[in-house]
Amino acid sequence: MSEISTLAIAPDVVVLKIDRVEKRNALSRAMLNSLMTEFRAAEHSGVRALIFWGNGQCFSAGADFHDLCGDASDMEYDNLMRQLVLAIQQSTMTCIAAIDGPCMGAGLDLALACDVRVASLHAKFALPAVKMGILYNPERAVEIMGLLGNLTERLLLLGETVSIEETVGTRLVTHKEYVKNSAFDMAVALAKASAELPEEAQIITKKFIRESDKHPNTYWMQLREKLLVSEERRQIIQRKKGVM
Repeated sequence: MSEISTLAIAPDVVVLKIDRVEKRNALSRAMLNSLMTEFRAAEHSGVRALIFWGNGQCFSAGADFHDLCGDASDMEYDNLMRQLVLAIQQSTMTCIAAIDGPCMGAGLDLALACDVRVASLHAKFALPAVKMGILYNPERAVEIMGLLGNLTERLLLLGETVSIEETVGTRLVTHKEYVKNSAFDMAVALAKASAELPEEAQIITKKFIRESDKHPNTYWMQLREKLLVSEERRQIIQRKKGVM
């Protein structure tokens, strides 16, 4: 059985399943490469929304320590992780993490790269780099501190594990699933709804959320004006008029 597999939920919605239950879905270098390959394949096939999900009530316990040497060669793992994060950030797909149980280290890095994070009651989060005797990847740390909010010191400096209740007031979790044991069903519902939204407007909005500080306001206004006169928007307005 493959440790990374793709499940088609709808014509334009897929799930990338992490399935290494016996290792709590720890991410090896081979798995990171497989995730990238499957991610690119989904992107090229026109998928609108993609869900990352860990089988066995565990999103991911983080990096596979059998793939780490404890020396500078471990930068290769960082580089693979960085490539996957950038692919998610730059993709036109809406990416959703369905988080059950532990979501730690590289697993949390993967989840934080996504646009939406759905977590169940039993989700818990950690970034234990300092416990491993290293500084968390500085480039990535700068990006995620805004998401961690008041948990920054607890997660990065102290290496603590926090519960879903403790994420209130941060952007670490966007949706909470308290009713069921798994976040998967809510993630699927969100993915299907996302895939039905106007595509170009959603792509530009994702870009704005990610890069609003990288371009002047005139750049974003030009994109907005492009959408204002688009054929898709004209049809939407006409449909709305028809039901009034």
